Amino acid sequence: MTITDGYATQLEAKAWLNISDASLDDLMVDDLVNAASRAVDGWCGRSFTADTVATAQQFLATDMYLLELGNDIADTSTAIVKTSNGQDGVFGTTLTASTQYVFEPLNGVVGGVSGWPATRIRLIKGAYFPTPYYGRAQVEVTAKWGWAAVPAPVKQATLQLVSELWKRKDAPFGVLGGQEFGTIYISPDAMRSVGSLLRPYRTGELVAPMA
Repeated sequence: MTITDGYATQLEAKAWLNISDASLDDLMVDDLVNAASRAVDGWCGRSFTADTVATAQQFLATDMYLLELGNDIADTSTAIVKTSNGQDGVFGTTLTASTQYVFEPLNGVVGGVSGWPATRIRLIKGAYFPTPYYGRAQVEVTAKWGWAAVPAPVKQATLQLVSELWKRKDAPFGVLGGQEFGTIYISPDAMRSVGSLLRPYRTGELVAPMA
C-alpha cells in the first residue's frame, strides 16, 4: 500500500526501524506509516496535511466578532470569507482581509511555537457577523484547509508509533520475550508514549479515546 497523507516517509520509517534492505517489508512499512498517521489524526482531532484545492465550508457564528472555525486553514493568503446577511443560504457579502477581519492566532504563533495555521476569524473596525436568527450558517470560508507543514513533534510521534506497531508483530499479547533481559511488556496504549509530543496539537474534537 502506498503511503497516503503520511507524516513520515518510507525511508524515514525504515531508518527509524533499522531496516537497511532497500526493498524489505516496503508494503508493511507503508501500512504502519498510514496507520500511525491516522492514529495521530484521531488522537489530535485534526489532520496535518494541506489541501491542494480550496473548498468552501459553512459556519454558524454565535459570537458577533469572533468565529472559532473548528478546522485549520493552511493558506490564509488565498482564503475568502463571505457572510449571508439574509440567512437564506446565499453568501453574497465578501469581507476584506485586514480591513474587516484578521485571522488568529496572530503571526501563526501558539505558546511560543510558530507555524500554526489559522483557527479563528476576528472581525475588526466595526464589522460584525449577522445574528443567527434562524439557526442557519451565516459565514462561508473558502480555503485550503489543513497545515502547510507537518510539525516536527508530529513526525516524531508518528515514527514512535511506527516503531511500537512494528514491535507488536512479535508481541501479539503485549509480551516480548528475551533471554538477556527477561520478559518485556509493551504498553497496551501506544498513544501514552507520544502524548507529550502531541498534546499541544490536540483539539476538543477527538476520534480516539483519551490516553
